[in-house]
Amino acid sequence: MRPGRMNFGGVAGIIVAAAAGGRVTAETPVTTASTATAAAEPGPADVARRVAARAALPSVYGERPEIEAMLVAAGAPRETIDGLWRAVDVGSEIDGFLPLTCDPAWLTLRNHFAEFLDLPDVTRPTPDVVATFAEFCGVVRLPGITTLDAASARALVLFGAGNWGGAVLELPGLLELDPPAAAELAHSEALVELPSLRTLSVEAARALAHHEGVGLVLGGLDRLPADVAAALAQQTGQLVFTGTISLSAAAAAALASHPGDIALPHLESLPADVAAALVPHEHILLLNGLTRLDAATAAQLAEHAGDVFLPKLARLDAAAARALAASPGQLWLPGITDLAEDLAAPLATHRSEDEADDGAIILPGVTTLAPAAAEALAAADCPLAIDGLAQLTVPVAKALARHRRLLSLEGITDLPADVARALAAHRGGISLGSLTTASDAALVALAASDGPLDLSGLTEISPTAAAALVARDQPVTVDGLDFVDDIPSVEVARLLVATRDDVALEHVTAIEGPDAAAIAAVLASTEGELALPNLKRISPRALTALVRKRDAQIPEIESLELVPEPGSGADDFVDPRP
Repeated sequence: MRPGRMNFGGVAGIIVAAAAGGRVTAETPVTTASTATAAAEPGPADVARRVAARAALPSVYGERPEIEAMLVAAGAPRETIDGLWRAVDVGSEIDGFLPLTCDPAWLTLRNHFAEFLDLPDVTRPTPDVVATFAEFCGVVRLPGITTLDAASARALVLFGAGNWGGAVLELPGLLELDPPAAAELAHSEALVELPSLRTLSVEAARALAHHEGVGLVLGGLDRLPADVAAALAQQTGQLVFTGTISLSAAAAAALASHPGDIALPHLESLPADVAAALVPHEHILLLNGLTRLDAATAAQLAEHAGDVFLPKLARLDAAAARALAASPGQLWLPGITDLAEDLAAPLATHRSEDEADDGAIILPGVTTLAPAAAEALAAADCPLAIDGLAQLTVPVAKALARHRRLLSLEGITDLPADVARALAAHRGGISLGSLTTASDAALVALAASDGPLDLSGLTEISPTAAAALVARDQPVTVDGLDFVDDIPSVEVARLLVATRDDVALEHVTAIEGPDAAAIAAVLASTEGELALPNLKRISPRALTALVRKRDAQIPEIESLELVPEPGSGADDFVDPRP
């Protein structure tokens, strides 16, 4: 998800967001006084003013320090703020967590963010009222709607039209949904949340199954009959069941035919027969409530045709780990924080036939790793991601170097030269995307590693290190160089040209100094596009070299300040173009 747009499509959206939400219960529905009259209903102008007011608030996509400062200034208790981050920490971010929570404390915090529009006094939505928030990008919550007729449902469909994945319609006041209203609501392109439903008929479920949006979030149900599950399973979007719903093997078997992702974040235990019934399901299965897993259930989940996500699984014995490792899919276990050798070894029996990371072992919660555990884990014949590690010791680096598939260590921000030399023995690719600076010795050592090398976080690279990276015969990623404001050396220019199809340097404003002409000549040698849209200063000889690439995208020559190169002798601009 990116700032400016809420998006609930795919694992990074609704499924992971539901993971962060944990077990929730249905909200207490809002009741409307019997004396309410049409005059109490807000008109389009009033609602439009409220929509405009939201735009002035801070965004849920802000950085954590900015969000904390805003919440403190708004008077939120420190313990509430700390509790929010604890709730969000596993498997999501705040922009994915808040849209799907029903916890009253978090609902209150929503009011401080621009992406949440609460309209409690809208009880009979009309097209002209809905039109005022139809393009709102975020969550629109309408707790005052306690009954929904077909006409009102038809009006609500205007919200989110053309904004698939960027709109959430939340109706916490509905206890039941009539089939005609469900049929109209099914045309909504928004993610539809019905957190308080007490009953759902087969007819209404069949109507909802035609939903055209990202997915449905259904809460409040205490049971899911098999025929209702079968009806909902015909829907193509994602299904999330919150609340305290129980799931029988028969209902699980019906859900297994669903051609989309399923989230069951409320389940605190999963009987083996229910797990077995879910085996044929071919998409993502999220089981956020499970904190422990026995070997029998793990064996059944390993047979699941799609990926199984267990984001809160905190404990796993050796037998369950070995059973789960038999899964051909991804093992994403963010709840595991203590990885001893006796757990690492059975997990390492996991195998992936796919050269990509689809069958990876992903352990983002592991922040410390002993050499023995690292050595055991390195035996895994699959990609391995231990992105919670902030630093490595030489013994751990040596152990991990025995791994022979892609190794992701995205949490590393400092890499001493001796650790880099130990890690460079790895064969299969290394990802160190958070490494922002490193010594020449460390980077030269890493350049000698075999396999793709991701150093996306680097924004400063010396000529020596750049030359070593250019010389390696395996791919290297240095995307951080896209954000530099100058090119310090010819070697860095060569690295830029060697590592990307197109060289687009939007932040570079000058090419000057004694090596300016040589740097420009290297940039102009790229076979792809060359773009320097914000160039302001350049030496005449560098400009001559640059414009030899006839399709180079640079500002008008007349707008550039020409700065002679020191000690270059004759330094006139010669336009080689006809």
